[in-house]
Amino acid sequence: MDVVLTNGSLITATSTNQYSDLFRALKGGGSRFGIVTRFEIALVRVGRRVDRHWYGGIVNVSSSAILY
Repeated sequence: MDVVLTNGSLITATSTNQYSDLFRALKGGGSRFGIVTRFEIALVRVGRRVDRHWYGGIVNVSSSAILY
């Protein structure tokens, strides 16, 4: 995520750099740490090949499948 901090500096927060704590905080929905100007996401395939033309819906994930 590219973030403008409250002091006006522009940083890039990832899960592996020195701003990893800010990255985790921003993923939790906190917007009081700065303004996110750009982010990249990784797509995850869900469903079967025959379901590829269907969009939307609810995806249920058990708590044991969530990666922290």
